[in-house]
Amino acid sequence: MTATGNTVSSILLVDDESSLTEVLAEVLGAHGHRVVTASSGEEALALFRKDPFPVVFTDIRMPGMTGTELLRAIKELRPSTEVIIMTAYASLDTSLIAFREGAYDYLRKPFESLELITTMTHRVLEKIELVKENQRLLEELTTQNGVLERSNKILRDLSIRDGLTGLYNHRYFQESLGRAAQRFSRYGQTFSVMMIDVNDLKSTTTLAAISREIMS
Repeated sequence: MTATGNTVSSILLVDDESSLTEVLAEVLGAHGHRVVTASSGEEALALFRKDPFPVVFTDIRMPGMTGTELLRAIKELRPSTEVIIMTAYASLDTSLIAFREGAYDYLRKPFESLELITTMTHRVLEKIELVKENQRLLEELTTQNGVLERSNKILRDLSIRDGLTGLYNHRYFQESLGRAAQRFSRYGQTFSVMMIDVNDLKSTTTLAAISREIMS
């Protein structure tokens, strides 16, 4: 954990102004983060392909690949990565485009305070951790539901089958008869019930033979 309580994370800084990335790298590094810098969108994308970063800060206007193009490429490779756009040319159009492509937020340059960077990093890392926790809880709930469904099926089978032969019992017969009566009544149809009397049912030999025949 860092001094601010954030989880230590790897951050990619992308800007053609090396002086800016150096300052930002120093600020974020002081909070315990591993920071990698790139001076172009192409360089950043190559670094990202080798080591997908959870957080990326990128300028929007750079020679060659723009920040928006980099954002789009990153989201295609790893949708969970959070990208913050930095721009000195903030406008409604550019912000809408950035958000439409999946940007987390944008910062206007020059920054009013370098604390904006640490604050933004704190917020985005909180979101990432929250998403991870929600995913973990969802997977845990799915597993628990699967176990519950299997347990319910076992209990259901135990309640409707005879423990010795594995055949359906009187309870299952009554439930099935009720469902059949409702179904055929709904469509105005008739149905038949066939009863079979088995001689010497209580005989161990007869019962075993019947069980083997049915279970085979």
